[in-house]
Amino acid sequence: MYATRSTRVKTDKRDARTLCEALQLGAYRAVHRSSDAQRHLRAQLVVRDALVRTRTRYVAIIKAFVRPEGLRIPSGDAEHTVAKLLALPLAPHVHAELAPLVALWPRSTRRSPRRMRASSRSRRTIRP
Repeated sequence: MYATRSTRVKTDKRDARTLCEALQLGAYRAVHRSSDAQRHLRAQLVVRDALVRTRTRYVAIIKAFVRPEGLRIPSGDAEHTVAKLLALPLAPHVHAELAPLVALWPRSTRRSPRRMRASSRSRRTIRP
C-alpha cells in the first residue's frame, strides 16, 4: 500500500491519497455489514449460549456433589434439578455447600434457553 512512500513525514493527506489509490487498484474488497436486526439476533444467541453453558455447568456441579454421598440425581429437564436435589436425603453439609448455587438457580432459569429460542424464532424477520 505504501510502495511509493518516500522518507517524508506521514500525514493524513498522504494516508487519504494512499487509500484512494488502493481502492482504485482493487486492493480492498467490499465488506458486508450485518443489519441491526441480524446483530441483535446474534447478540441474543450469544447470551442464550452463555445461559445454556452456565446451566449445564450448574447441573454438573450439583450432580458431582451428590455422587460422593452414594446418591444420584436422575436425568431429565435441567429446570427440575433443584427440586430433585431437595428431594434427596442429603447430609446438611452438602445442602450448605450447594446453598449458593441453589440460591442462584431460579435467576438463571427464570427465562430458560428454550423460551429464549422460541421468542427469538417468533421475532426473527431476517434470514441468517
